[in-house]
Amino acid sequence: MSGFVFEKHSQYCVLCFTPQLEAMTQHEVESATAVVPELVRDAQTQAVLVDLSRLQKIPVGLLRSLVLAWKAMDAADRRFVVFATQSSIREELKQTGLSGLWTVVDSADASIKALKASDDAGDVIDPATHLDKANQSLSNSPDSPIRMQSQKRFNSVQFLPTGMTMDWHEVEAATSDVVRRLRESEHLSVMVDLSQMPMINSGLIASLVRIWKVMKERDGQFSLVSPNENVTDVLKTAGLWKLWSVVENREEAVYELGVSKAAIVERHERRFLLLVAVLCAVIAALALIPTYLQQSLVMGINAQLTALLFASAAVATGFIAVMRDSGIYRVIACIAVVIGILVVSSLAFESSPVSFSRGAHKTNSTGKSK
Repeated sequence: MSGFVFEKHSQYCVLCFTPQLEAMTQHEVESATAVVPELVRDAQTQAVLVDLSRLQKIPVGLLRSLVLAWKAMDAADRRFVVFATQSSIREELKQTGLSGLWTVVDSADASIKALKASDDAGDVIDPATHLDKANQSLSNSPDSPIRMQSQKRFNSVQFLPTGMTMDWHEVEAATSDVVRRLRESEHLSVMVDLSQMPMINSGLIASLVRIWKVMKERDGQFSLVSPNENVTDVLKTAGLWKLWSVVENREEAVYELGVSKAAIVERHERRFLLLVAVLCAVIAALALIPTYLQQSLVMGINAQLTALLFASAAVATGFIAVMRDSGIYRVIACIAVVIGILVVSSLAFESSPVSFSRGAHKTNSTGKSK
């Protein structure tokens, strides 16, 4: 279900949106209407009528497609008319500033007059025939203020200075396209590059927040490249510095994401240290079993020496893992350290054949007997 019908007339074309869009999510609306700009461009007409008369409200995500359709027309002689019977829709268009760019009317007769075209019979075009063309992403356009590329292990998003001079709707449209592609991507890491930005405004900050929220929803990684002090100061003032990993170059950003070769090698080293710590802690704990089973003295001494050796290794490697790891892996490393310390502490008990206190007690007893 596309959620709209496209009609091509001799002098103009019509986009009639249906109530199906009102039941869709923002992502579904953007996907369903992604073909709208291509349909308008292929119609090769400078008059477009957008029929919103069947809607009670503007679905979230629809304005993006309408803005792109409007931009697809020749700016010198375009007539973009919106027919909306609901006053709330007209008021929303006014608040967004689009009513100043488009002609907004409340009747069919007024819309035809605004188009300056005769009301002839039109051909209904199936939007599905344009799905392949719609896959040409806005964020790959050379005019886009935000460009996205898919790398081997992560996605990269680059902000360009042209975004500072574009209006809010153009930036919002480009951001929505990036957000859509990030949701569809198999990668869970994104590097946002602001290295070409001499300054950043509130509109671009809002775009950064949207991209960050998408990655947060997917439990992904977000790293930001910001070598310019002016941009960094704005991020600090906005309180975003503490939420994001902000570095000065792309190499550091890729490392922070954990997808560079150095980061992958280091991660393998941390996992190896954790594995050693856990195994040593388990072996040290198991080595104390013969002592509690009251085995022979020789076996008890050997068992406790083994426990001492592996417990010491567990404490050493576990401590390194605690310092270098994070999250659940740090918790596991802490448990290994605690087990190692407990095993070492047990060797100080009076009943231990290798107990330091027991050795001191034997020395004192020998001295007294003499």
